[in-house]
Amino acid sequence: MDFIKKVGAAVGLGGCEVEVQLSTAAAGWGEPVKGEVLLRGGSIAQDVDNIGVSLVERWETHRTNSRGDTREVSRSRIHDGARLASGIALRPDEERRFAFEMTVPWGGDMTHDWFVEADAGVPMAADPLARHPLELVPPAALMRPAEVLSEVAGMPIRYWEPHGAGMAFELAPEGDRKRLLDGIRLEADLEGETVVGAVVVNPQEHSVADVLKALVHADRRSFPVRFARYDLEAARRRFAEILGGFLPAGA
Repeated sequence: MDFIKKVGAAVGLGGCEVEVQLSTAAAGWGEPVKGEVLLRGGSIAQDVDNIGVSLVERWETHRTNSRGDTREVSRSRIHDGARLASGIALRPDEERRFAFEMTVPWGGDMTHDWFVEADAGVPMAADPLARHPLELVPPAALMRPAEVLSEVAGMPIRYWEPHGAGMAFELAPEGDRKRLLDGIRLEADLEGETVVGAVVVNPQEHSVADVLKALVHADRRSFPVRFARYDLEAARRRFAEILGGFLPAGA
């Protein structure tokens, strides 16, 4: 019976398994990805040479040959990883957990697929593999100032997108705000421990001259911003100073 089980484990039946468990399903640039790899024993005892984990980026591209035929090609890149353990004697149905922490690279492409991959090296058996998707979101160091600007302006964040080496956040007016502004844009990047960038204000057009300026974006006003990444009160004061010239007091 043990021989039959070993044969099954060699082709992935009844052998050990791995599972990726993340503490959060989303992370921003420069932020940690924490979790555990669960190693679960199968129906027989097995020696596990090593347990590994990686942060992987995957995307699709197209390749055209000399005849003009185009085919889709999958690409991937490993950004971080580690060997978590080695030389494990795993009993049947035994469970072991291995904690890990990796870091999302700054500027990672948010249009690509990202996931955490775990694998186990098992001699004379199929190596188990597991993946857990990871959503890339704006880093908190930039998202939090954008949320402060949204509070000061009384306008929700409509969308965000990569901008240069940082992020841009578009705020859309609602209700009475539409009579005053067409929108506000925060362009922000992180230089060391300092948030730098600009608040771009797009006033509402009230005359033919304003409309003509809007056609070439000449009506937009750009104001530099610079504050420590954790100093949200400094960000609030600067945003209030900028918007004070466009919004009535107490608005």
